[in-house]
Amino acid sequence: MYGENNRTDVYDKVVKKTSDTMLEYMSSYVYTGKGQKVSKSVISVQVHPSVTEIEGNAFKGCKKLKKVVFNAGLQKIEENAFYGCELLGNITLPSTVTEIGRSAFEECSSLRVVVLNEGLTKIDRWAFDSCKSLVSINLPSTLDEVGLNPFRNCNNLKEIVLHEKINYRREWTSRIRVSWLERFQFTGISIRLENIIKTGHYPRVNEAADQIENSQLLHWRENKLFIYPETIMEESWSRIKQRLDSIVQLVTYYEMKQATTTFELALWKMKIEQAWESYDVITKERNEYCIEVPGPVKDSILQFAYPTLWDAGNDNDSVSDDESINDDAAALAAHHNIISTLLAPTMPLLTSTINHNHEYNI
Repeated sequence: MYGENNRTDVYDKVVKKTSDTMLEYMSSYVYTGKGQKVSKSVISVQVHPSVTEIEGNAFKGCKKLKKVVFNAGLQKIEENAFYGCELLGNITLPSTVTEIGRSAFEECSSLRVVVLNEGLTKIDRWAFDSCKSLVSINLPSTLDEVGLNPFRNCNNLKEIVLHEKINYRREWTSRIRVSWLERFQFTGISIRLENIIKTGHYPRVNEAADQIENSQLLHWRENKLFIYPETIMEESWSRIKQRLDSIVQLVTYYEMKQATTTFELALWKMKIEQAWESYDVITKERNEYCIEVPGPVKDSILQFAYPTLWDAGNDNDSVSDDESINDDAAALAAHHNIISTLLAPTMPLLTSTINHNHEYNI
């Protein structure tokens, strides 16, 4: 009897799941724009590749809508486009989208994850008003205009992620007006800085991280680089950006230093392969044909490209001032192509070396 009841339960669950899947399939359709009327019972939407604008009020009040797949080529989401889509959970806008219109996602109360890509230039007023499940949102570096109260009544929004190259404007903070916002975070550079610190080879970076943590502008805690909202209100963005740029330049320098180490490993591998090809007897120990690369390759390249940073990085003094790092910013950009050219012929070997060394991290 128990077995029969169990089979019945399983059967009922399968039937329900199949029915839900069929319902979602039947309720999903392709949006083509051009005044197309959308059923209020729609659950899933695929935006047609030809669509460049999602028209105003297009999906307004579609309370069953859970999923929207946006097309590459979409440029604008007009006002009230998804107003009141209570079950819409996550959205990722393609890099072709330049503008989010007024109240475009207002009262999307289940909206939790929003990915805004580089290319977005405008977020209009009340764009995400009353998105009560929203906990974090990113602002890309291309953003140029922020309307009034785009995140009004987003009670759970705790952080806004900023791209380190964004041209943030002080008035944006007053327009955002999120009193419960805890911080503005720089996730991209945080990950890069953490990866460099994990190597344990660069005490200068660790000292820089300590300086950040003790500074009055940027803060480094729990492997996250961030700034408090009140700091943005009180300080000029140019001063914050100057400090941020110095950190980016320092991290970039040591990333290049790591890259040249891998370049040296690639040269070693190439020499070993050449040695193998030059002998008919392959039963000998491979170590007999390991040839040492003449001279420290990474030191030569870095000393040639960045003499000032090289000298500063090899002494035992404390971290230099921001100005000393900024002095070599031009050199970093100018010689990047030189090192890229040197690396290009060995990229297949470089990739192979990285794949065989799982613990080595760039």
